Amino acid sequence: MQFRRITALIAFAYLFCGIGPAQADPPVVARFDGERVVRVTTSNEAELKTVLSLTDDVWSERTGVGPLDIRVSPGQYARLANTGLPFKVLIEDVQTLIDRERNAPHGRATFDNYMPNDDVNAYMATLVALRPDLAQPIVVGQSLQNRSIKGIRITGSGSGAKPGVLFHGCEHAREWITVPVALYVADQLVRRYDTDPYIHSLVDRCEFFIVPVFNVDGYVYTWSANRLWRKNLRDNDNNGVINNSDGVDINRNWGYNWGGEGASSSPSNETYRGPSAFSEPETRAMRDFFLAHPNIVTHNDLHSYSQLILWPWGYTPTPTDDQATFDLMGNQMYALIVGVYGTTFDPGQIYTNIYPASGVSVDWAYGIQNVLSFSYELRDTGENGFTLPADQILPSCQETLPALLYQADYASTISPAVRIEMPEGIPPALEPGMITEIYVRVTPGWDGIILESPTLHYRTSPSDSFTSIPLDFISIYEYIATFPPRGCGSPTEFYITANGSSGATVFSPANAPASAYSIPVGTQTLAFSDDFETNQGWTVANVSVTAGAWVRVDPVGTTNAGVPAQPEDDHTDSGTMCYVTGQGGVGGTAGTSDLDGGPTRLTSPVIDASGLASAQVSYWRWFYSSGSDSMVVEISNNNGGNWATLETVSSDPAWRQKTFRIADFVAPTNQMRLRFSASDNPNDSITEAAVDDIVVESFECAGSVFAGDLNCDGVVNSTDVQALVLALIDPSGYAAAYPSCSAARGDLNGDSATNGGDIEQFVGMLIGS
Repeated sequence: MQFRRITALIAFAYLFCGIGPAQADPPVVARFDGERVVRVTTSNEAELKTVLSLTDDVWSERTGVGPLDIRVSPGQYARLANTGLPFKVLIEDVQTLIDRERNAPHGRATFDNYMPNDDVNAYMATLVALRPDLAQPIVVGQSLQNRSIKGIRITGSGSGAKPGVLFHGCEHAREWITVPVALYVADQLVRRYDTDPYIHSLVDRCEFFIVPVFNVDGYVYTWSANRLWRKNLRDNDNNGVINNSDGVDINRNWGYNWGGEGASSSPSNETYRGPSAFSEPETRAMRDFFLAHPNIVTHNDLHSYSQLILWPWGYTPTPTDDQATFDLMGNQMYALIVGVYGTTFDPGQIYTNIYPASGVSVDWAYGIQNVLSFSYELRDTGENGFTLPADQILPSCQETLPALLYQADYASTISPAVRIEMPEGIPPALEPGMITEIYVRVTPGWDGIILESPTLHYRTSPSDSFTSIPLDFISIYEYIATFPPRGCGSPTEFYITANGSSGATVFSPANAPASAYSIPVGTQTLAFSDDFETNQGWTVANVSVTAGAWVRVDPVGTTNAGVPAQPEDDHTDSGTMCYVTGQGGVGGTAGTSDLDGGPTRLTSPVIDASGLASAQVSYWRWFYSSGSDSMVVEISNNNGGNWATLETVSSDPAWRQKTFRIADFVAPTNQMRLRFSASDNPNDSITEAAVDDIVVESFECAGSVFAGDLNCDGVVNSTDVQALVLALIDPSGYAAAYPSCSAARGDLNGDSATNGGDIEQFVGMLIGS
């Protein structure tokens, strides 16, 4: 009995206090006595070449002209001093820090000290045992030396597919701090599920996959042989001994733009990319895990050091199509991290914020899997480098947890179960009496697709209910939405739905049926169109503007307090240019180029709308103000002599289309102008405006007559059945009931008569509608 009590007490301590059985650390073969880490600043390639010849180990991720952190022996240090290059010592004795790390007293809590791989796996098993209803063990795959790459899956109540979240640490073996940071996320999701409503909702909504040790062979090697080993344990020269010419950097081995800038072809280089993309079993295992879990919507590859928040691309300086989203999320992550202990992490694109790097995990995850992928470089900025003291483990975990939870929250909220797109766009108008087809692509998001579920919902009058018809299946993920013939009248309104495998229904537009797409009926007459890709004669006039006047550019996005201020992209899918209020440099803050003072006024050239029967003007606009400023949109029909206000816009930082019937404000003439006026007056806020895709047009519909519409309501549907029957059996009764219509509309087979031969075609039209 006494033995069982002691055993139970030990088990309780292990589960709830993180105390495990004592283990003797294996001896470390490689020693670094007297070796320093220095930060050298070079100004040209010749100086960089000199520095690289003096070291066996570059600690900086970026190897290029400028500051570079390197480890040097006493002899290398003396030769560096003789070069006259400027440098400062970051670490006086690397071995002293490693010994401190090894000899640190074990505390009572799990995150007081670093854990070898077996202890990491044991702790994940503890979490599974603590809450088997939430946590299950996973094995991503096997390493080069046939070790299991283990992780933990965490999710709460609810069945079916959920948005997936993947965090992994230790892709580079010596970056020990990444292991407890990843493990801490799992710890908090499990232990705080019942007490923290925010965590409870995230765990129920998402499926978390957390892999603390990705490069498991390398991590074990840093505990047993070389604390500063970075790569995996590929024996490149096949001599049976691991030396500096061995190993592959598995974060240069991913198969998206593999082998490009920022990855080395030399096996002795720390960024050796391997002989081919996915040559290593570790990267193949994680790739296959991604492919087996298409519900993954976001990913974070944890690294150290430098205190950075990074996103794609690494292989090119060109921003991704989702730069505005990455920028918004990165700035919010920055705010969440700095809010814990004041530690600052610099957000930005990998290529421009730290270094060029091809074949990296985040580029593959985003470029191939369409995942919002990030990488953190954790503490510190070089004072300790990879040998971060154990007393900084828990603070590192605590400061990054809110940002990682936010990443899961944001990505799982904005990522759809199924994506509905119309790649060729929506037609500008429906031609009366004609069938109209729209190409629709429906692809998986975090859920699969029920292939027969995509449906068109349409109506021809705002007072009608929506009619629902399945989309026509073309091939996998490709469909056609078919609109039946109709006559003049109100615009056709429509939306599209599709169902995910888990039962979720996705709408396009997202808030349908409360809002719907709208297509006017008639023949388009275009008076003016400008997507700003060329200069068509717009003018800018400024009143008390000190900065941020209207300018036609490819915009550089900015954010303020986590909210987009200036757009990163114009609105036009095929273009790049629009008008914005001021243009700053890449990576600049919102306040360096926003509008100050004003108004700044953007005025169109003269537009002739005199020949349009029902002229309308439409445009896409963006406006942000952190205060109470506004943008005024006006129209003139006498060359700017007088102006009528179309709208006054308060802060609305997104591209929005607005359409107005010109005659509701002024009579259309051949002297029309538009004017957009934005102000930050008084100059006390961040203010940004943007305008794109201006169109002046009309849609004329001259009472078109088309076959099948026997009751002349502008559409062929079931209400025409009675009219057709009457036209067939009692032509005089039909003429009396529908005096404005003609029974000739029932001639569907082209024999110049409405008779029984038209019934089959009529039924076909009804089924098609």
